Amino acid sequence: MIRHLRHLHSAGIRAAERSSNISIGGEAAHGLEQQLIEALVACISNGSAIEATCAIRGHQDVAVRFEALLQAQLAEELPIAEICTMLGVSARTLCLSCEEQLGMDPVEYLRRRRLQQVHRA
Repeated sequence: MIRHLRHLHSAGIRAAERSSNISIGGEAAHGLEQQLIEALVACISNGSAIEATCAIRGHQDVAVRFEALLQAQLAEELPIAEICTMLGVSARTLCLSCEEQLGMDPVEYLRRRRLQQVHRA
């Protein structure tokens, strides 16, 4: 179910990026929103009772620290290698953490984050 949720989320992002200057039809947007809600509810209600492994918790921690670094706007123009040094992790660990927790690699996440900031401005 989580893959389905990620797929829907990615589809929504792609639609928004492609049609930033074009209005998306209300029915289409509402339909995607409903699918996302249903997928999220399914993920939550069918969630595994198995506790997260140490590796998963570690990846969650790296992703949280990565986002905190971005929130502090310290990483806006830094290369990934410097971000890794600041976080105290390898590039591979950062990539795995981002893929697992954010559904994309850190370079793609930074790119999308910057695009969002430009759209907000």
